[in-house]
Amino acid sequence: MKSIFLLLPLTFFLALHPNLAVAVEFDASDTVTATANGAYAPADATSLIVKACEHSVDKELCHRTLETHPNGNHADLTSLATIALKHAVENASNALIRINKLLNETGLDPVVDQCLQDCLEHYLDAVDQLDGSIAALASKAHHDVKTWVKAAIADADSCDAAFHEQGSETLVLAHTNRVFRKLCNNVLAITNQLG
Repeated sequence: MKSIFLLLPLTFFLALHPNLAVAVEFDASDTVTATANGAYAPADATSLIVKACEHSVDKELCHRTLETHPNGNHADLTSLATIALKHAVENASNALIRINKLLNETGLDPVVDQCLQDCLEHYLDAVDQLDGSIAALASKAHHDVKTWVKAAIADADSCDAAFHEQGSETLVLAHTNRVFRKLCNNVLAITNQLG
């Protein structure tokens, strides 16, 4: 009898909000995923993410980037490329913040200071190139997207090279540059499928 009283408020709530109750029928081989609006969609919704990341250098990072975005599970391939691009821009912007913080430290070795100044310029260029890539993607200029994303990758490479040329320890931004390159390579992997 006590369990009926516990179910009564739930039943009343679901009766008032029928869109929240979704009946899903599947066998053991079927998979369903929740979409952003709370409805359920077949696993085919995520199969596009799997396809998009198929040729990525870091498939796990690619999947995680796209699946965690609110629109990732119901986006088309162009939208997935846009999501990946925006994530790369955000990463580059965070790199700029980190570089600025490092440059503001007192007692910084002059060689490291110069390397960080170079990296600051490279990441500013990278953000501009990726912003241009978003506009190019919107106008279906896929070749331009690829060119500018490759240039952004070259900027991260140049940041690493600045430290190598000075004989300085590259650990300062090595991880940042590596993740940024992977994110950009994810964009390329998706954009290559667009044409």
